[in-house]
Amino acid sequence: MSAKNLQLAIDALKGAFAGASTPEPAPVDTTPPVTTTPTKSDSTKTSGGTATTTPPPPPPRETTPEPEPEPAPTKTARRIPFIAIEGGVDLLNRSFSWVQPVTNLRKYNLPIFPLGHAKLEFYPLALGRQDILGGIGLEGGFSFAPWLRSRRETVMDDVYPTSTMRIDAGLAWRIMPVKTLNLSLIPIVGIRYHSFTVAPNSSGARLDLLPNLGYVGLRAGAGFEVGLVNDLIFLFGRFTVVPVFSSGEIISSAFFPNGSNFGLDGNVGFGVGVLKMLQIRAAFDFTRYGLTFKTEPTDAFVAQGAVDQYVGGTISLRFQY
Repeated sequence: MSAKNLQLAIDALKGAFAGASTPEPAPVDTTPPVTTTPTKSDSTKTSGGTATTTPPPPPPRETTPEPEPEPAPTKTARRIPFIAIEGGVDLLNRSFSWVQPVTNLRKYNLPIFPLGHAKLEFYPLALGRQDILGGIGLEGGFSFAPWLRSRRETVMDDVYPTSTMRIDAGLAWRIMPVKTLNLSLIPIVGIRYHSFTVAPNSSGARLDLLPNLGYVGLRAGAGFEVGLVNDLIFLFGRFTVVPVFSSGEIISSAFFPNGSNFGLDGNVGFGVGVLKMLQIRAAFDFTRYGLTFKTEPTDAFVAQGAVDQYVGGTISLRFQY
């Protein structure tokens, strides 16, 4: 074999091996890929070679949240009244006696007798405030019995027209120390006029040896009031002292020129609410005046002192706003 033929055979072998190991390049797809997002409606399940489509769940229903209910406004009941009006009847026993073993003066006793009474309390600041200043106010009371009659024990047909009257007026301060309890403490200060008069009979004659009384004095003390069972029941009470600086005929030139008089006054009771602003009240009342005289051996009347006392009860109707 010539050298030329050998070279041709080697080149043919190289070409055969090169064609077998180097394949032709595949055509390139230059189209951009399309990206798809699978949705719930495209989801499928394959079961036993069969594709089933699962329907998408219904979209959530839009709900509007309900507004929260507004809290009801808290209403605090006014406990200090703006005004209170009370009227009723007192049933009292009056006893007047002399402090002396033997005296030439007449004692007096009047069994149960009725008096009409009225009372007013006015707290002008309580309408706009319920603090300590809201309890400053005024109060007044009036009791009267002009229809009474007095008789001598020995002459029952001899009638003497008789009347009694009491007037109280002053300042009151209603203080509520415990805010969670309807409890009021009520200091009071004022004046009092209290009279008991026996007028002449039809013949113009007076009931002798018995002075007509007309007390004028100061009045100072304190009271309380507490509401129970949602203010259905009320307990109340009051105690005052009454220094008297004028007593009428009994401390005068007509009977005893020199003397002094000091009184005590009190009550305690309960009330029941029948309506929101209306109460029925009942109370026990006590009033006592103690008189002391300075006498001389030449005085016409003999006595060391006297006691004028009223004891009984009260029934009343009270309106309070």
